[in-house]
Amino acid sequence: MEQHSALAHDIGHVVRTFCPMLWKSWKAMPDETKITLRNQLSISYNLEHMDEDKFAYVNQLFSECYKQWKSDMHQCFQEFDDLQVALDEGCPKELEDRQDSWV
Repeated sequence: MEQHSALAHDIGHVVRTFCPMLWKSWKAMPDETKITLRNQLSISYNLEHMDEDKFAYVNQLFSECYKQWKSDMHQCFQEFDDLQVALDEGCPKELEDRQDSWV
């Protein structure tokens, strides 16, 4: 269980730090982007030689983290009554260097 928490935390960090928020879901995301994100995770984890079950597990965690991140950003966005104010002033701290993801 402790390994799951660490892995889920690290995947969440990779998603929030490196993943553009351009797709409706993880499933809709291009494979090239998913590979780039997995490569970021492989800096801390050995993802080579994963069997199908482990690959599916890691993929599920990425999917859940992406969905949660999009939900968190949507809730942040909805705190503003005006679309332009949300875009101009509401950008969350973690997206300050990636304004295109907020827009």
